[in-house]
Amino acid sequence: MTYLSFYYICKKIAMKTKLLLSLVLMSNLVFSQVNKEFEKLPPGIYFKDGDQITALDPTVVNIVKKGSQFKPKAIGEIPGKEANYTINSTTKFYFKFKPEEKELNSSNTNATNKVGEENYMNILMSGANSKAISPNEFKLIKLKIRRGKRSYRTGKYGAYGMTYENSLNSKEVANFKYKKIDNNLFEISFQDLTTGEYCFVYMDNSKSNLAHLNTNNNTKVFDFSVE
Repeated sequence: MTYLSFYYICKKIAMKTKLLLSLVLMSNLVFSQVNKEFEKLPPGIYFKDGDQITALDPTVVNIVKKGSQFKPKAIGEIPGKEANYTINSTTKFYFKFKPEEKELNSSNTNATNKVGEENYMNILMSGANSKAISPNEFKLIKLKIRRGKRSYRTGKYGAYGMTYENSLNSKEVANFKYKKIDNNLFEISFQDLTTGEYCFVYMDNSKSNLAHLNTNNNTKVFDFSVE
């Protein structure tokens, strides 16, 4: 190998290294900017439209028993044919967790919907021992629309109908990806979303007796429409 050839090889490597470093620095700069935009906001799920950041409000789900007597299903019903917010398939969503606990969900009957006063996620948990620490513990559901309501299968009943277990219908589950902005903030992007009604559902794989289910029917989801 001649000196000139070696020089050009080293120069090419240096250029590629410089390009990679530039991309990394640019990515870090973008992440830093996103972090700055969310640093004063309380934990919750948000979507961004231009410079406008909007909190996705939780919606109450009514759990009803449907199907045969021996194999009933639990169906979650949401009033209305469409959600309050409408986005397009390229809209970015963000999950922000509570820094000190990363607690995205917990029972909180006194929670309000005022930004800055409470953690939007805290009102979702069905069990005191359940805590979410990443978007991996949520599912994105495409809702069915029937008789003026949006619905999805929330779970199934065990032997004699005396136990209940979270169990979604895989055909109703849509895909999404996420990347970590920092330890408490995640950016969500969707894959091949079609027009329709959707919601984020927290999954804690819990089981309970029917008495508990019937007297504490306080399930909540984050719903939105895709145009």
